[in-house]
Amino acid sequence: MGEAERKSILESNCIKLLSINIIMKQILLTLLAFILIHLSAFTQGLGIEGAFNLSKINGAYFYSKPKFLPGFQAGIMSINNIAMGAIYDVSLYSSFTYTQRGYIDRDSSFRFHVNYLEISTLYSVESDNDFATVFSGIGPYAGLGLNAYKEYEDSTVEIGFQKSTISPPKIDFGFNVNAGMYFGKFCITLNYSQSLITLLSRSSNDFRSTQISLHFAYLFWQYLE
Repeated sequence: MGEAERKSILESNCIKLLSINIIMKQILLTLLAFILIHLSAFTQGLGIEGAFNLSKINGAYFYSKPKFLPGFQAGIMSINNIAMGAIYDVSLYSSFTYTQRGYIDRDSSFRFHVNYLEISTLYSVESDNDFATVFSGIGPYAGLGLNAYKEYEDSTVEIGFQKSTISPPKIDFGFNVNAGMYFGKFCITLNYSQSLITLLSRSSNDFRSTQISLHFAYLFWQYLE
């Protein structure tokens, strides 16, 4: 392969990455605008939330059989009524959080950390009873990368976004599935998250982030009918 051909391939790959980055930023901004519209029109409750999470990578072939990496999330959340029925209501569960993702290498030789600011929206079906409101929902999330690094026993190595096939994406996108309940001013939720964007590639295999998290929220403002 000649030098000119290598430069042409490199330029083509850079253009593709730039196009994907622009598209994902547009999606992120669209989701943010969508959330703000719902917050202004239908908000039933606003609160703060924190979560303990376990994350790792998955793919067609686990080259490293990674272990779960413990982490946390923190931010703000809202519960927004969309439609009310005789038995079930439909609501939008939204959040804006700082989220830790990553995995632990199979030999525990290093920990891979990547941190995002994430916007999540889940359409939930909920039902009221005398004790609490239970709900379950599904919806997309989008994240903007803040930093990434590998943590070894005696050192830490910073990793740039989208620098190579083993670098994480600056923009992440995926979906959440959750189930939970809120009672009074408190809300507890179990959430499963799956990224649709490749976190890293190796040996022609793509690996994506998956995460399980337990959320606790306190609603500091509620609209009561």
